[in-house]
Amino acid sequence: MNSRCGCEPIELTVFEDHEGELVTFKEFFRGQPSIVVFFYTRCDNPMKCSLTVTKLARVQKLLEAQGLADQIRTAAITYDPAFDLPERLRGYGQNRGVRMDAHHRMLRATDGINALRSHFKLGVNFIESLVNRHRIEAYILDSEGRIAASFERIHWDEQQVVTRTIEVLKEKA
Repeated sequence: MNSRCGCEPIELTVFEDHEGELVTFKEFFRGQPSIVVFFYTRCDNPMKCSLTVTKLARVQKLLEAQGLADQIRTAAITYDPAFDLPERLRGYGQNRGVRMDAHHRMLRATDGINALRSHFKLGVNFIESLVNRHRIEAYILDSEGRIAASFERIHWDEQQVVTRTIEVLKEKA
């Protein structure tokens, strides 16, 4: 625990993926650059969460076309981990064409959600446990799990995200 802020370190955040497998932030987001988006399945604005996850699927296809699908990880992390259980995550991703495997996951934080919100400075508000407002958020993490770039607009460009992530990959080398 970080005594200065009283919060848990991001590395210890525990996720459950679309298959029910547990993985920590450190295990998944260290060692390779990653592209991370945030969403939740109950979002009623098709231009926000549904589009964000669809765009992530397009990013994955761009990575595959360049032979980088195993060198750059992708993750869609729900704002609503209590509701978005593995089966719901899997169905939501499948319906939007998301590749889901060991390098590309749909995730929900089961422990460390406050560290996650703090690390990404998430633009999300809740009324009790329900999301009531949120930004469109996509991030590129370097191989240490640090934020290298962020895209916080509704119309972030898939190719621009891939291009910037490839730059981060080359910086690692």
